Amino acid sequence: MASKTEKIPVVKRIRETKPKVEALLRNPQGGATYKDDDEKLVARYWIEEVKGITGKEPKVISMIEFLTIYGQGKITPADDITRARRQLQEKKEDLRGLTWNERHGKEQDVRKNISKPETETT
Repeated sequence: MASKTEKIPVVKRIRETKPKVEALLRNPQGGATYKDDDEKLVARYWIEEVKGITGKEPKVISMIEFLTIYGQGKITPADDITRARRQLQEKKEDLRGLTWNERHGKEQDVRKNISKPETETT
């Protein structure tokens, strides 16, 4: 089986990931948490993905089996999942979490600090 990332442009991978991410963000049983917590969003996404790949419940799969599947590139990279979340939240306000405005308020400060050349003091 080919790797999930093999020869598939990242833009296409993210586009294919968005519907699943949106469904998780809208999920009444965890969506609010997933909107503000990338680690939980990625973990939940992978749980669903592993079920589809192995046909096993996550409680049954070993860490070695998971890492083997991950290493083979059969699981969506975390970067694709989080990028899809960011794109969805940028366009759809109802998918934004409680910390979205706070994070974006800090964005300008971060941009200024990144673009400032470092000055040496002697």
